[in-house]
Parts: sequence; C-alpha cells; structure tokens
Amino acid sequence: MVANVAHRGASGNYPENTLLAFQRALEIGVDEIEIDLHFSRDGQLVAMHDSTVDRTTNGTGAITNLTFSEIKALDAGSWFGQRFRDERVPTWEEVLDLVHGQVKLNVHLKKSRDPSGDYKHAIVRGLHDFRMVNDSILLCDDESVRHFASIAPSIECRVGRGQRTAEEYIQQSVAMGLRSLQPGRDITTLDFVQRAHLAGLAVHVFYADTPEDMRSYIEIGVDGILTNYPDRLKTVLAQTELGN
Repeated sequence: MVANVAHRGASGNYPENTLLAFQRALEIGVDEIEIDLHFSRDGQLVAMHDSTVDRTTNGTGAITNLTFSEIKALDAGSWFGQRFRDERVPTWEEVLDLVHGQVKLNVHLKKSRDPSGDYKHAIVRGLHDFRMVNDSILLCDDESVRHFASIAPSIECRVGRGQRTAEEYIQQSVAMGLRSLQPGRDITTLDFVQRAHLAGLAVHVFYADTPEDMRSYIEIGVDGILTNYPDRLKTVLAQTELGN
C-alpha cells in the first residue's frame, strides 16, 4: 500500500503547519504527517516551513530573531482565509500531543547548522517524551544523519538529495545505512524507483496534488506520496484498490 503523507498537514485546504491542518489530516486517516521545525530566538521549536514568519502569519521577521511568545502572539490562519483567523503557530510539543499514538511523523529539519546540538536534542527529547521515536522519520542533511546516529540510533532518518545526481542519491543513502528516499518529482521515474528498490530503499515522492499525478506515481511503484491534498490521495488509493 502506498503511504498517504499529508504535507504540512492537509495544507491544500487549511493553513499549513497548524494544528487545524494536522487535525484534519488525522480525520482523513493519513499514514504520515509531514511538518517543518524551526528554533525561536529563545530556543523553542515551532512548526513553520519558511525561515521568516512573513508569508504565513500577520508578523514579519526571521524566526531566529523572534521569541517564542512573540511567535505565539501571531495570527497564522488569516493569510489562508478569514475563517481561520487567530489560528496559532504550534509548538513541537503541541504537535506531538495531538498526533502521538495515531500517525507517523515526517519531520523536516530546517536548521542545518547546529554546532551546539540544542536543536537536534530538543527534537529527540520531544520524540522520547511522547513515545514517538519509532513512529517518526527525520529528513535532514548528511551531518545531521550522522549526529542522530550517535545520539538516537533508533530514529529513522532520510537524507535530502542536495546537488547529487539520482544515482548518487541512491548510493549515498545506501552508504549511510538508510532505508528510504524522499526524491523530488524531477527524478522520480520508473527507472529511478526500480533502481532504488533494487538497492533496498523505499521511495516517498515529493509531491503529487492532482489525481492524475497520484495515479502515475502509484503505477511506477512508489511507496509513499507527499501531498497537500491527502483527501484526494485517499480517494485515488481507494479507487486503485477497487480496480485491482
């Protein structure tokens, strides 16, 4: 079965990376929820994709320059629609409290340079506190994969493709002892999926939002699809099963 991964929650119909979007994804019945994590100025993990709050809140500025309380005071819903007014930026703990025991998490680490290790340790601490260590996948850079292997070897990681060719991406993931890939649309072809599977790697493509694209990726054998419309993917998967 192809995993239905809600990208930033059910972000096609709800403001991304909010508890409302995550709750809707749970109601749809997804297999995973993908989120992005940033560190505030005072060292609190918050769910947001961009490095600034400008696009998805009524505030301005870099997340690293804002305190937790300043970020929490922002409206993270009105930009998407007035009916979502006053939706707030969730913390890592709030996300974990909502989803733990119900669904896997696909966590995109947005802070690559972390000399102190505080960012990575805060992520691991949350996973341990909510017993999500075995129900989470961390997407990060090579250095972070090695760091997690030393501090929390039971946590599954995926490495980003970066500037690698498709073949180098497969080879590096195998060399690092990883179990899966998260390639972009540009390299996710039948040949790529077959080569990844031969190497023992699952393929979770980013992304597909139309039923046509979803069916195309299902047909070439991907193991998971990240989507902003998990409700659509659920319908397509059900239709595919009926067709079989």
